[in-house]
This record gives sequence, C-alpha cells and structure tokens, in this order.
Amino acid sequence: MFHLALAAFLFAAPSGAVTVQFSGLTPDQGHVMVQLCDAREYLNFNCRYHQSVAVHGTTATAVFNHIPAGRYAVLSFQDLDDNLQMGRNLMGMPTEPTGWSGH
Repeated sequence: MFHLALAAFLFAAPSGAVTVQFSGLTPDQGHVMVQLCDAREYLNFNCRYHQSVAVHGTTATAVFNHIPAGRYAVLSFQDLDDNLQMGRNLMGMPTEPTGWSGH
C-alpha cells in the first residue's frame, strides 16, 4: 500500500519549503514521481512543481523549496520500472502504486 504521510499538512503551506514523506513503498525499487499542485494545476494534472525521488527501504522524501504561500495538493506514484510513466492496464487503471492528497 502506498501512503502520503504528510500530505494533510500541505493545504495551507506558508511560503518556503514543503516536505512530503512517503512510507509503505515497495522496498528499494524505482523512484517516486511527485507533483505539488495548486487548484488550477491539480484539475489539469499539469503541475509546475515536480520531482523524482529515490526510494530508500520503504520510504522516500520530497522537498520543494521556494514555494509561495497557498493551498496545494500532491499527486504521486511509485515508478517501479523507472520508465518515467505511470503503468496502466487495458482499462486505464494504474498498475503502479499511487497516492494523492485532497486539495
């Protein structure tokens, strides 16, 4: 199971750094692809803040610096095969672990 550990604290982020911690990941496999989105970006799945973070054991941490004050949400998936794309089945459902917060 894929968990967003700190996503609940992102909604009213003050200006500065935003840290997102992940737990319960598939151990030592791939990277976590993370997007930090404002309300407009979240609806379009096209967020200006994004990064790929390595998985260490069953955890990963993403730090976004110089983020303006505001309300944000997180979209993420564990890229198990490191192909930079979310795996999907024939119905379009994700085949790699995903996680997201509310916004």
